[in-house]
Formats: sequence, structure tokens, C-alpha cells
Amino acid sequence: MLVLARNAHHPQVRAAAATLGVSLPALFSTDMDYAVETCWRHIRRLSLAEQYRGFLAFWTLCAVAALESEARVIDIDSMGTDPAHRLAAEAMIRAQIGETVKLVPRTPPPAGARPPPPGLSEAHAAALAFLHANRNRLTAPRHALISAKLESHAGAKGAPLVAGWRSPIPPAPLSRRRMVQRCGTGLAVLLARAIQPLRRLHGVVAWRRASER
Repeated sequence: MLVLARNAHHPQVRAAAATLGVSLPALFSTDMDYAVETCWRHIRRLSLAEQYRGFLAFWTLCAVAALESEARVIDIDSMGTDPAHRLAAEAMIRAQIGETVKLVPRTPPPAGARPPPPGLSEAHAAALAFLHANRNRLTAPRHALISAKLESHAGAKGAPLVAGWRSPIPPAPLSRRRMVQRCGTGLAVLLARAIQPLRRLHGVVAWRRASER
């Protein structure tokens, strides 16, 4: 959520948030402590389904951005289920760098993993809609790779197949000094927003006086 909110001005981030119905907090300062606190307060107000939609928007954006390049692709999810893919990846790396590399299969999710959030199919359908809207940025095989992961919806144990989903972890408590600094930053932002109309009015008055002269 922090990465999405800090890049909300980017057209692709705006499109992904709109397509997946992700609510992003407005950040009125570039201060990192302020941004972290604002995003954490925002996340605490979201349902589990809304949190997952935010994660899925971030995942899809990263997947499209990473696979639109011509770099070789190693499918981490296939490491544990497809030995041929793992051997092919090891051979590819060996041919590129001249060193023998042994890749480790992905470990299965721990027993008792949290169930998928409600509305999982609808969230993945929205992510697929965003992906299809950006089809021209990807080659056909790479578009099919992302589509296959989003279309699977859920893994064998009920956890979302898109790897990386975790419940949010609250940030560490702030020290008193950092809290004072943040209050100062927040107050400066509020004052700047409050006096902005006065600045505009002053500019109009000054312009009229200059034109009358």
C-alpha cells in the first residue's frame, strides 16, 4: 500500500487501482514516517478482501513491469512441481555466467495457512482485466504466464496461488523525537493547505493592481 500510495500519480498505478477497486490514501507529504503511518492507519480500516485487492494490484503491476523486458524468466512457482523447468533454468544460468548453479525448489506453504480472503475470484477477474488492457506491453508467452497464475485463483491448500500474500504487520512504535518531528511535518502540511487559497487571492489582487497601473 505504501508503494502504491507513493506512486499514485503514475498512470499505470491509477489504472490498476481503478480496475481492482483499490482505495489509496492521499499523501500530503513526502516524509517517509508520515507516509508509513498514514498507510498503516488506512490499512487498518480496510477489510481483508480490500487488503488483498491492494496486494493483487501491486503484484500485477510488478509482473507486467518485470516481464515487459527481454530478460530471461525463471518461474519460481514451478521450481517445486516441474523438475524439468528447474534443470532448464540451471542450464540457462550456467550458459550465461559459466558457473554451475543448483536452484532450490520452492517449499510448500506451511500447514494451517490462512484461508483466501472473500471475493477472491472477483479480485482475480479484475486483475485479469487490467492485464488484458496492457496486453500490448507483453509478448504472448509472457502474457499467458501471468494470466495462468491469475486464472488459477487458489492453490491446493486454499491459500491464494499468487505468492507473497501476507497479513499486514504494524510498524514499530515511534520514538518520542520522531513523533514530534512527524507532528511538525503534519502541522506544516495542514498550514500549507490552509493558506493556499489566501495565496491565490493575493496573486489575483496583485495582478489586478498591476494591470490597473
